[in-house]
Amino acid sequence: MSQPALVAPPRPESGPDPQEIRELWHYHASYPYTPDIYQYSDWHTTDPYYQQDGVKLITSEIHSRYARLTVCNLQVYQDQNPTAVALQCHQELTVGHLQEPLQHLQACLYDVSLLPEPARTTVEQVVRAIPDEAWPHVIQAFAKVTARRAVTPDVMLYAAAIPLPVTGDVSWPESGPPLMVIEFLSRSTAEKDLYVNPLLYYLIGVEEYWICDPLTPGILHVWTRTADGGWLDEMADETDPEAPRYSRVLRTWVRMDATAGFQCYDAHAQAWVDGDPVKAKAEARAVREEAQVAREEAQAAREEAQAAREEVQEREIAVLANLVMALYGEAYARSDFVQGLRQRPQADFPTPQDILRRLDDGLPPLEGMTRIT
Repeated sequence: MSQPALVAPPRPESGPDPQEIRELWHYHASYPYTPDIYQYSDWHTTDPYYQQDGVKLITSEIHSRYARLTVCNLQVYQDQNPTAVALQCHQELTVGHLQEPLQHLQACLYDVSLLPEPARTTVEQVVRAIPDEAWPHVIQAFAKVTARRAVTPDVMLYAAAIPLPVTGDVSWPESGPPLMVIEFLSRSTAEKDLYVNPLLYYLIGVEEYWICDPLTPGILHVWTRTADGGWLDEMADETDPEAPRYSRVLRTWVRMDATAGFQCYDAHAQAWVDGDPVKAKAEARAVREEAQVAREEAQAAREEAQAAREEVQEREIAVLANLVMALYGEAYARSDFVQGLRQRPQADFPTPQDILRRLDDGLPPLEGMTRIT
């Protein structure tokens, strides 16, 4: 029996703006999005081919490049130095059919006392460190993670002895938690990676959680499970943010290189492992240059918009000044009127009707102006 054809959903009244699609955390540059037919959001889509076409849920091209560099470097390091770890990349770690971690995650927001020790003390410390301005984003991220009941680490490492599925999701209840998780920050997932994932990965049982920023040298955070069951955040040294950090899981020193990505130190070769020293570096350099061009274009656009606003304001000032000179003659200095307008927001400029009323009432065009004749 042939499989029935997929039927497109009804055409929405108005699809999302293309810019909104580019800002999605799962945006993929090569996928043919059709916002005039299908709907897309962070956690829902009506596009029946989106998942079927194998779109990788990665936030941006620079995010994707660094994840690939990291996988390449770790695989080469593993081949050269058998360390009994198996690498799985870009697969969802499903926690949906074991509710305890999600219930604990929700308790972190509402009543930390519901957690058992030592998780209670550890979670209190983590929650207390969340900045006030980040809480709206954190609450939204908590809701998304608990509703979706799955997380998607950029890179996760399991012990070699753990049987993992060849395809599909890795389920935490069956396979256990990964030993190590690596996340690369992006604008759309920063709050989740910085404040939600440390709690979830701790409650699941991850041994190490590494946070890197592709646009910032060094490793930002390394969360490590301690012998007493705690969860220690080893933040980057401000005096030397690019300093290597030691991983107990990988049993070696690790660094985040601006060109080569997440690298392990090979003690036998006395060198940092570089999985693809030519292609990988060229790709990373191109990505950084593209990101720099994008930042410069965005800055130029902001400056152009500001110049346009100032031009509009100057035209309005000229119109009002001409009106004042026509109505008041030389009773008041044009320069004083113009200066008075520039000292206030454009929204507070008087209208022509305001100026006429002040003329009828025998008042100057602006308060505080002195008559010169």
